[in-house]
Amino acid sequence: MNQSIIGISSFPKYFEPYIRFLRAKLSPVRFKHCVDVGLAMGKAFNVYGNNPPFDPHGRDDWMLSGLVHDVMKEASVQTMRWWIEKYSPDELSLIPPSMQDHHVYMHGPAGSVFVRHALGIRRSGTFHEAIAHHVGCYEAMSLLARCLNVADMTQPAERYRGCDKLGRIFFGGDLNSAELLLSAWTKEFFEQIRFPVHPAFEPKIAKMTKLLKPAPEFFSREG
Repeated sequence: MNQSIIGISSFPKYFEPYIRFLRAKLSPVRFKHCVDVGLAMGKAFNVYGNNPPFDPHGRDDWMLSGLVHDVMKEASVQTMRWWIEKYSPDELSLIPPSMQDHHVYMHGPAGSVFVRHALGIRRSGTFHEAIAHHVGCYEAMSLLARCLNVADMTQPAERYRGCDKLGRIFFGGDLNSAELLLSAWTKEFFEQIRFPVHPAFEPKIAKMTKLLKPAPEFFSREG
């Protein structure tokens, strides 16, 4: 936990109430993950935030989105549904009914409305959209959402094979390749464990593969 304690000092001082809340609400492992993703988003801003397409959010917003992105990850699905239905029911239409019992697909939309209405964090629409859609299975995601999706998986609560490769590609400035790799790996992993795969993953992977034309070895978790 020392790494996270040291990392916390890198956040703006006005983040302190949110940090205290997360520390009290989340398990130590999940809290550390949120801190690490917040720091990773600060690093990502240095790579992507000032480059075309220009993102209107400043570095603080990037870091804050990473810090709070999993605020609802450990809540019950019933609690997640309550928050979504109360404040953003249209989000449910983007999640197939058969997948609305799975926290993977529900915690982002629930977290997005929670940070606005419970924590009082009110930013532009793309800030809240990034938290809602950080799982990555959505079309036309903003730059902030795309970066949060990948940064999340460069700082896993449990390390996985390929994590370092993903981080090198992402922080090296190749967001398209990082997104394609993460989407392909996510789909592959969900299929292996027989977890429902969001139908948006397959066309997203196909579209990006057509665009990037990667060599077969690109998808290896080694390297």
